[in-house]
Amino acid sequence: MCYDNTVFYNNIQNCVYGIQIVLSSNGNFIIQNNFIDNLINALTRNCQSNIWSENYWDNWIGLRSNLPMFQNFPKVIFGFPIFFDWYPQSEPYDMPSIQGCGIR
Repeated sequence: MCYDNTVFYNNIQNCVYGIQIVLSSNGNFIIQNNFIDNLINALTRNCQSNIWSENYWDNWIGLRSNLPMFQNFPKVIFGFPIFFDWYPQSEPYDMPSIQGCGIR
C-alpha cells in the first residue's frame, strides 16, 4: 500500500507489468512517464483517487490514426476501478533509458 506519491518523468519499459497500483494505494499522481514495451503497461486493483496524466503509452489508440476524433480519446487504465489518462501524449518524452524492468 502506498499513497500520496508522485511517479514523474520515468521510462517504464520492458516489464511484465509496467506499474501496478493495488490494495488501497490512493491519492497517487502518475504523470509524464513513458510506458513502452511492457506486456501490461498499467493495472489497478482496489484503489481510488489516483491521477494519471500526460503519460506516453505505446498502445494508446490515438497513435494508430490521424483522424481528429481518435486524437481526443483518453487512455483507459484497466483494473478495478478503471482509470483514465485524459491527456495521453502522442510522442514519448526524451529522457535517458535504463536497462531492464524498473523506474528511473
